[in-house]
Amino acid sequence: MTIGLETEIAAPARETPVAKLSSALVMGGVPDALNRNTSMRDAVVDALAERLGSDHVRTCSLPRYESALRGMRDAFVLIYGSALADESDFYGVADAAKKLGFPLAIWLTDDPYEFDAEYKFAELADVVFTNDRWTRSFYRRPHVFHLPTAASKTQHFREVPASDRKYDYDIFFCGVGFSNRQSIIDGLAPVLRKHRTLICGDEWRGHASYVRNERLSSHQLIEHYSRSRIVLNLARDHSYANERFKITPSTPGPRTFEAAMAGAFQMIFADRPEVLDYYEPDQEIVLFSGLSDFAEKVKFYLGNPASRMEIARASQQRTLRDHQYLNRVDVLLRRLSLVGELGAGSR
Repeated sequence: MTIGLETEIAAPARETPVAKLSSALVMGGVPDALNRNTSMRDAVVDALAERLGSDHVRTCSLPRYESALRGMRDAFVLIYGSALADESDFYGVADAAKKLGFPLAIWLTDDPYEFDAEYKFAELADVVFTNDRWTRSFYRRPHVFHLPTAASKTQHFREVPASDRKYDYDIFFCGVGFSNRQSIIDGLAPVLRKHRTLICGDEWRGHASYVRNERLSSHQLIEHYSRSRIVLNLARDHSYANERFKITPSTPGPRTFEAAMAGAFQMIFADRPEVLDYYEPDQEIVLFSGLSDFAEKVKFYLGNPASRMEIARASQQRTLRDHQYLNRVDVLLRRLSLVGELGAGSR
């Protein structure tokens, strides 16, 4: 079963169109020097430029908003990413946007793991977009919408190999070695050690030959996705600031969409069923629930490359159709145009 994103976030406050917003200023939630995910923000900027025109979209690091806003008209300001860092101070940019009559929106990418930082923007933003569906219900303010992350065709698309000989790894995973991931990887060791496996990222413990405490760049990550027969997808359960409500995450993270765009065949640990609202099981992704299930499916799909690559192509086509940042930006622009009289004086 698949739920359309427009159905999910179609809970506007006032359906009163406002003047056309023809320009945008986009910045990260932390200064660029501290931001590991500038490539995600760049993907949003590219999508907005395609919709509004490249001359109408600007981007800057958080502290440089004043010069970036100069001369803009009919614009909105979008803060994209995390709000957790001490340097994530939004009062200045909120005040500048208000004086110009520009709506201020924030698109969070780390809910619910950093939800306790919402006090930094709750009274400042006109509109809040959260990457996590379940977290949306914990915001005690109007104009909050669910808007997942996505993939970029420009950054992430790779052709699915025509031959099974074109792959470097049988099984691949990259991510921080949070405790839940460590437990899963440890439990899968009897299978992983039999194949050409690479597990990499920060904070992994143990001495398995296939584990590397090594961080990959965004480009390197996509290349590894495209060169691995099976890409493991293991959601995180570690939070940095989620003590207030201890919210359970629900929506797939950005790597799910990026790996699919890269032509990866994904085996996803079945602990978050919302992924089925984005991809069809056994047609676009494959779920596994434990060691025996994993072992059986690894054996089958490594032994049946045509079936595996057919699923990878279907997943990629689904992502091209439904899960590009262009899709998300279309929703964002519609929401901003319908929320009501947003400019000066609304906050």
